[in-house]
Amino acid sequence: MPTVPTTFVPQVAPQGGGDIGQFAAPGVAPMENLAPRQQIELGRTMTQAGNVAFRVGSSLQDALDEAAAKEADVAVLTQFGELSSAYLSTQGKESETQFRAASERLSQIGATAMDGLQTETQKRMFAPVLARNMASIQTRMAGHRNEQVKKYNVQEGIARGEMYADQAVVAYANKDAINPMTGQPFGRDEYDVNIGVALNSIRSAAAEMGIPADSAQVKQMEQRVYDKVATGVVGDLMRQNKYAEAQ
Repeated sequence: MPTVPTTFVPQVAPQGGGDIGQFAAPGVAPMENLAPRQQIELGRTMTQAGNVAFRVGSSLQDALDEAAAKEADVAVLTQFGELSSAYLSTQGKESETQFRAASERLSQIGATAMDGLQTETQKRMFAPVLARNMASIQTRMAGHRNEQVKKYNVQEGIARGEMYADQAVVAYANKDAINPMTGQPFGRDEYDVNIGVALNSIRSAAAEMGIPADSAQVKQMEQRVYDKVATGVVGDLMRQNKYAEAQ
């Protein structure tokens, strides 16, 4: 079998002799796998972009919800204004009779506006504003009703007192009338009853005005009833030429 002569293989030895030493290849770092890091960075970037998009979208939705709530508020206030203006123009007994219908209409307007909103956020934004405005209108309407009812009761009490004073004058003219069923006179009783109703009506009017029952003002109002009856009775007697009785 052929062999390679040793003279063919280069012989390397350090100068001066000695062992040539151990040779090793220089260290080479393995190639880094960048894919996971790139994926992480991509995910982070997409997340940040998503957060920005969410914030922008959320901000836009908030703006839309707020705009819708404000639009509903303006519409409701317009209707509330029309309703309150119509009701606050009522007077006397009319204020009492129309109060319930006006209150129900107030609630209907609020409920319709609330149902017209598209999202729960819009409803939550609108609800406290609606409640505040409804309470304000309701308070004004109730105050107007109380004021007008009080005024009506005062006027009604005075008018009723005057009417029954007139009835007392008529009853006095028939004071000797006899009840055909009992054979008893009844004219005098009617006279006393009519004067009593007239006085009580005047006292009720005074109470509505906050005047104490034992005050001089009430005594003066009662005296006007007596004076009105006396003037009517005397006038009737004078026309009948009953001067002595009139005196």
